[in-house]
Amino acid sequence: MPCLDAPLPEKVYSVAYASGCFDIFHVGHLRYLERAAAHCEQLVVGIPVDAIINANKGKNPINTCELRMEIIAALRCVTRVVRAETPMEHTKPFADFIRQMGAEGVFIGEEWRNTPRWQRLGPVLQTHGINVHFLSHTPDISTTLIKQLVRHIT
Repeated sequence: MPCLDAPLPEKVYSVAYASGCFDIFHVGHLRYLERAAAHCEQLVVGIPVDAIINANKGKNPINTCELRMEIIAALRCVTRVVRAETPMEHTKPFADFIRQMGAEGVFIGEEWRNTPRWQRLGPVLQTHGINVHFLSHTPDISTTLIKQLVRHIT
């Protein structure tokens, strides 16, 4: 049975899934997607629709879903971008969404490792043979930090 926090695969997945808001795109986002892409032939990236971002963060993203999708689609390491219209909190429908893409692995940032969302979603993905890999985050960069710096200099 696959491991919820599987070590990075020695073999390369045919298809893997990664996701993120990517509202203010920065080098940490790029490195996360490049690390995920290094372990698969095709990287599918899910971008949550604005309503999901609003529900999760209590505010709308600065960039619309369409703009965020356009930015991510322009990256060499990304094969395909999809709208994520089902919240991850809806565990079974979201797992089905990932399965429909034929994903064998999921890559997600390590900050989500012990969250209730992934404690529920990970085991459901496991039952379908989909490994979950938590990738380390790039130090000294985050969207929150960028927003704080912008507020400070304006």
